[in-house]
Amino acid sequence: MEDFKLMYDNFNKAIAGGKMDEAVAMRSEPARKSFEEYIKTPEDKASTLKMLQAMIPVSYTTDYLDQKEAKASLYLTANFKDPQNAEKTVCQELEVSFAKEGADWKLNDLHYMADPTKLKKSPDDNFEPKENYDLDSNTSMGGRIRSVKFEKDYTLVKIMMLDEEDLAYLPNKEELEKTGLKIADLVPYKIISVSGHKHNTNPMKVWGNTAEIIETE
Repeated sequence: MEDFKLMYDNFNKAIAGGKMDEAVAMRSEPARKSFEEYIKTPEDKASTLKMLQAMIPVSYTTDYLDQKEAKASLYLTANFKDPQNAEKTVCQELEVSFAKEGADWKLNDLHYMADPTKLKKSPDDNFEPKENYDLDSNTSMGGRIRSVKFEKDYTLVKIMMLDEEDLAYLPNKEELEKTGLKIADLVPYKIISVSGHKHNTNPMKVWGNTAEIIETE
């Protein structure tokens, strides 16, 4: 994790110092090509640099590293200067992705997500009987896992969907394993798709029958 964090920090240092060419050289080939489309003139270069400088966090914490073969994603919770008030900061979750090119890792993309402190949430996360769900309905939800809680009779998975946190109540761990779902993959920051029934009154709760971990490119 420290190696990827250092790459991200070095990129920000180059941007903060106005060293656009140095920063672009740290990016993956697709990212470099994207930059080239926007910095064809000195004016383009100056405006892009200004934009990137505004996107440098004041501070951040590293939450999770997802690495496999030639791809990796570093998840951060970051504080940025508030564009509306320089004396304040705003919080956002951030995914910094990396790609391996030859023997070297390159910074690939920056994906800014919701403010975790302002997510819309269910009034409660209490487990309710199946009868409280519309069993004649079929619904699905998908997003990034925020937390997983294994209980005797069920598994509660909290899922981030855009600016809200939805709740999926799945079978307990033993029953989930029988469906072929790898429990080791049921962890925060993974992408999950859940199918089941919607709650009769709470649109943020789903009775899940099946779940699948979606591997990202």
